[in-house]
Amino acid sequence: MTGVLILASFTVGLMALGQAALGAIMRLPFSGIHAVTYWTLVALFVLFGVLAFISHHNGPTPGAFA
Repeated sequence: MTGVLILASFTVGLMALGQAALGAIMRLPFSGIHAVTYWTLVALFVLFGVLAFISHHNGPTPGAFA
């Protein structure tokens, strides 16, 4: 179950990163409270995805994939 959550969070992180790149290309959004909320969520998703990826590659905890 944990493996599924790690994979999902990493996938969402990659999707958010892709959306961020797309947003940068489209010049959206770069100002206002919505931009702050958007970029904060993107950063959190990417950070969580990277941390999950690193911890996954450090070796599974005993019972984590039970």
